[in-house]
Amino acid sequence: MNRKNIISSAAGAITIAFLAFGQDVIADPKLISAKMLSELQIDIVYSAAAEAVSLQSTTISAEIEARVIDIRAQTADEVPADSTLVRLDCRDYELQLKQAQAEANAARAQLKLAQQRLNRTTTLIDRKHVSQDVLDQQQTELDAARANVESREVLTEQAITKRSRCSIKSPFRAAVTRLHVGIGEFVRSGTPLLDIEDLDHVEVSSRVLPVEVASLLAAPRVFLEFSGTRLELAVDRVSPIVDRTTRTHEVRLRFKSLAAPVGASGRVTWTERNPGLPADLLVQRDGKLGIFVVEDQNARFLHLANAVEGRPAAMDVSPETLVVTSGRHNLQSGDRIELEQ
Repeated sequence: MNRKNIISSAAGAITIAFLAFGQDVIADPKLISAKMLSELQIDIVYSAAAEAVSLQSTTISAEIEARVIDIRAQTADEVPADSTLVRLDCRDYELQLKQAQAEANAARAQLKLAQQRLNRTTTLIDRKHVSQDVLDQQQTELDAARANVESREVLTEQAITKRSRCSIKSPFRAAVTRLHVGIGEFVRSGTPLLDIEDLDHVEVSSRVLPVEVASLLAAPRVFLEFSGTRLELAVDRVSPIVDRTTRTHEVRLRFKSLAAPVGASGRVTWTERNPGLPADLLVQRDGKLGIFVVEDQNARFLHLANAVEGRPAAMDVSPETLVVTSGRHNLQSGDRIELEQ
């Protein structure tokens, strides 16, 4: 055998040996441990800071000019609906009402007289004792008298409305949170008198991460927990806006039965509808979080779109799915695997 053939044979032998070695490396399965998903699943409980807030926080203001003569509600008082909170000096408005009523009565008398004149003229014109012009004039006077009555009645209603504004009442059962005026103070229309908060329409305000909104909406039950008390809630509305500072959605929830007092702070809690996996089983591949599952004799990376690092992850797959529990950190999707005995 010449030198060229010897070199060629040696090179071929090395290539065959290298390929054989490479095939052995590729063929070696990776040892892993796995358990069925049903054995690993846990309940995923979410929570977010929350506060009970009044649906209506109102500043009651004066609607007329007058002097404060009585204050019947102080800061921290609970007041029934339609109860008097502040009374204003009403003497000027009482006089305005009396004047309006007197002028309305005078207008009605003028209307009655105009009607009587027209009736007499109508009788006379039938006998041709007066002209049509006289009849037309008296009809015009009657119409003017009727319009005057209507105008005076409007002024009377306005005076009644102004008089009613001398007594400022609560529009609902409320708590007084601030008093702005004192007895003897002169107020004008628009002057704030006191602040109140509705006690019968209370809801819960909370802020939830965007990735948690779907689970909150799908949760079978939601609760407000505060001061050792647990009250059931229902989601009422979710703001479509993500707050630029907290990167959260504001969520408003209503009480299903008993309501917490306004200002009570605690946490909104809910349990994910689908059980999930502990956070330590999650791995990251190509910037995505997920888990490795067993398919035949291979590992497959299953991306969990809503998974958040450091938190349990919900997943909607068969409970009999085999999930890799150990050996997962060195796996790539498609690797051959062998279950440890």
